[in-house]
Amino acid sequence: MADGIRTARLMLAATGERAAQEEFDQAVLDLQPGEDKRRFCRTRELIAESLRILSPDGYVLRQVSSGSDDPGIALRNMIDGSSEKLAAAVLATNPHTA
Repeated sequence: MADGIRTARLMLAATGERAAQEEFDQAVLDLQPGEDKRRFCRTRELIAESLRILSPDGYVLRQVSSGSDDPGIALRNMIDGSSEKLAAAVLATNPHTA
């Protein structure tokens, strides 16, 4: 979850979406501790909302400001990392899926 939040912040900063970044940061602060399932779902919703802001056409992220890290690479790394964690969790719960 922390990786996704960090990646969303990086992408918002790289594209110069200051208002969206501040809104995202406040929404993350407003997440209630505990209730991990709800917190996880809400975090995913916040990340998805950020991606919609950064990709108006749904396919390409907005251009990054000069000197910033490429948000596309950060997004790809987040997706790859999440996929690896999900695969490991599925394998741990059902070793016969391999």
